[in-house]
Amino acid sequence: MLSLPWQERLHQTLRRLRNNGAEPRVALVGMGHTLYGDDGAGILLTQLLRPLERDMEGLLVVNGGSAPENCTGLLRRFMPDLVVLVDAAQLDEAPGTIQWIPSEMTSGFSASTHTLPLHLISCYLSMELVCEIVLLGIQPRRLNFGSMSLIVEAHVREMAKALEGTFKAFLTDDPGNREASICHVQEDQPIPLRLPYVCRERYL
Repeated sequence: MLSLPWQERLHQTLRRLRNNGAEPRVALVGMGHTLYGDDGAGILLTQLLRPLERDMEGLLVVNGGSAPENCTGLLRRFMPDLVVLVDAAQLDEAPGTIQWIPSEMTSGFSASTHTLPLHLISCYLSMELVCEIVLLGIQPRRLNFGSMSLIVEAHVREMAKALEGTFKAFLTDDPGNREASICHVQEDQPIPLRLPYVCRERYL
C-alpha cells in the first residue's frame, strides 16, 4: 500500500478526482509545533505553499498547529474533495523520508504534540467533511525543543517544489500546466520560528 512514491499516489488521486468532471478542491493542512525541532515540518510546508492560494481557487493551505481539528469549520466551508494532512511521523525510515499514508492506516503512526492522535484526527475529519483524507508523513530526525534539523528542512523545501508543480498541473484550467516542470520555491527567504496559530477564518 505504501510502496509507490507519494508524488505518484497524489497524481493518481487528483487524476481520479478530476475525471469525475470538475476541478478537484484540495485542502493541505500542516500539523505540528515549530518549537519542537522537526515537528514543525508541516507548518514550514504551509508557509512555503500559502502564496499559491492567490491564484488557485481549488487550493486551501491551513496551518493546523497542534489542534487541526479546530479548523473543521474553515475546511467545511471550503468543501474539499481531498484533505492532505502533513505531519512529522515515526516511519522507521531515514530522516526526511516522506510517505503517503491513507487515513485507514494512520493508527500505526505516532506524533508528539497533538491534542488528538493521528488516526482520530483523520477519522473525525473524514466524518465531518465527507471527503478523502490522507497523511503525508515526514520522518523526523529530532523532536526536542529547538530548531528544525537541516536534513528535514531540505526535504520539506523539495516537497514544496513538488507540490507546487502538482497543484499547478491539476488545480488550474491551463492545460499547458499538465506538462510543466516543477516550479521552484525561493530558498533564500528565511522562515520565521513562531508559535503556530490555529487557523485563518478566510471563508466566513
